[in-house]
Amino acid sequence: LKKQSDRTARALDYLEQLYGELKKLGLADRISVDLGVVRDLDYYTGTVFEALVPGTGKPVVGGGRYDRLYQVYGTEMSATGLALEIDRVF
Repeated sequence: LKKQSDRTARALDYLEQLYGELKKLGLADRISVDLGVVRDLDYYTGTVFEALVPGTGKPVVGGGRYDRLYQVYGTEMSATGLALEIDRVF
């Protein structure tokens, strides 16, 4: 239990720092932290995100960290990516 709570504390600290940086950029009023957001792909390794457009009811962008994905192809590197839901945009 201790190991899990330490991991959780580190994750929450990271989210707090990230939010602080976004606030410095003047984006605080456009950010909502939802600890229930889960992307349904196994390769995500950290923070995930979604972008919503008022009135759509569904995310039009989704993405996150996937640092171990490139290992599948023999290269180790950090990565962040996103996908645009074209059909929802239109």
